[in-house]
Amino acid sequence: MKTIRLYTPGEAVTKDSILILWDKVREGSSFLSYEVYVNGLLYSTVTCTDETITGLEADREYKVQVRTLCEGEEYFSEELSLRTRPAGKRYGIEEFGAVRGERVNNAEAIQRAIDACQPGGTVVVPAGEYYTGALFLHSDMTLELEEGARLIATGKKEDFAPFYYPYEGRWEKCFASLLNVKTVPEHEEENSPQCEQNLYRNIAIIGRGVIDGGGEELFRPEMEDYGTISRGRTLCIRNTEGLYLYGVTIRNSPAWCLHTIYCRNMTVNRITLYNKFDETGRPYTHFNGDGIDLDSCENVTICHSLIESQDDSIALKSGREPLGLKLGIPTENVRITNCELSYGFGIVAGSEMSGSVRKVLVQDIRANETLCAANLKSRKGRGGEIADIIYENVKVRIQKPFDLEAKWFRGVLCMDQFYGEDTFDADTPRPVDEETSAIHDVHFRNVELDAVGRPGIYICGLPEMHIRNVDMRNIRIHGNLDRVIRNADAVSFDLQDGNRAEEE
Repeated sequence: MKTIRLYTPGEAVTKDSILILWDKVREGSSFLSYEVYVNGLLYSTVTCTDETITGLEADREYKVQVRTLCEGEEYFSEELSLRTRPAGKRYGIEEFGAVRGERVNNAEAIQRAIDACQPGGTVVVPAGEYYTGALFLHSDMTLELEEGARLIATGKKEDFAPFYYPYEGRWEKCFASLLNVKTVPEHEEENSPQCEQNLYRNIAIIGRGVIDGGGEELFRPEMEDYGTISRGRTLCIRNTEGLYLYGVTIRNSPAWCLHTIYCRNMTVNRITLYNKFDETGRPYTHFNGDGIDLDSCENVTICHSLIESQDDSIALKSGREPLGLKLGIPTENVRITNCELSYGFGIVAGSEMSGSVRKVLVQDIRANETLCAANLKSRKGRGGEIADIIYENVKVRIQKPFDLEAKWFRGVLCMDQFYGEDTFDADTPRPVDEETSAIHDVHFRNVELDAVGRPGIYICGLPEMHIRNVDMRNIRIHGNLDRVIRNADAVSFDLQDGNRAEEE
């Protein structure tokens, strides 16, 4: 008997559901059927490497096991004993004065419900539309949006009073997001909090409802203050130990949709994110609308989610230059699996990566019309490293012409240490110091690129710090087979011409 490593992130347990995850039984294997057993009975058969077990009773122990058959050999996981959370008290927002369907700012009423919520309790947004300004969550609580519920930003920037927190790698003044954690309204950079120390714990945002960031209305008013105040997000959660997002739809953000800063033990499970088009296909009018941004976060799982964005689909960051180098808090131990990307710029690391990005698994991803699949990006002055990255079983289809400046996307699989630079000198080394960034130990396995309009592979390191140890195995390319390789050591390829295979 061979074993399967089965585990559950502690934050991904609710009163009636448990997310379980497991590793593939063999590197690169796909399309295996895995049987999931709950209390000895077959619960489901799946071809992915995660399952959300639902319909459970609160505060009850369940025994879970996964089995599969691979090339005639049986694989079994340990039987895990897992307990659902107690139900806790529920706090309906209408009981605290929230008004359904009227375009009024319900922030005061909803905040009363949040502040009244005792540890282990749930604030409930029932079906209907509820307009609100900025809301501030606290530890040991759940925000549940029931099916048909819509929590919508008012669209008035005065309802989102600014405060200080990191954005694009710098500590700066930003408009509040729709959902935040409580923070000091005014906070200068030199007095920034001890970011190594988590301030909040055990926050869950779950349900089948919609969180609408009001981006179409907020974008232009907030841009009037561009240069002094940055735009808000839809969700900005910082300094939190144990964060769970499950089932919700997030849409129409004034800037990035979901921004997490200095968080540990975080899971995003089965969410849907729209930040390029609405659900009917109508385009939004704002820009720089990333999907998910992990900023100096550790132990993160993102699974079974649809990310439709008009900038980075999922971006892994860790601060920028002086602040990022000083704090040195990496984004690391990240698992992104069984997700679908639509539009946007793919799954990227950087360009704010001064605290480093390490130990990342991107697996079983389908990307449609993303401008690239992988973009590991840095530039002189950032410091830090991007290392131990795996992209495995990734399928990318890009049929629309390339219509943005090449300096942002120089290849479908891209590693660029001159990211965003119009002109650069890739031949003259400069002194190596703490501001010299490094990219190394990157693996691509079983990747299919059906792309037009740009090189399939672009790798360009610094002349003083070459990109090194890049392994590309079973890469099948339809379209442009061009490769650009500069300042790179120990790069190995196993490329297949998908165009020729089609002709044959």
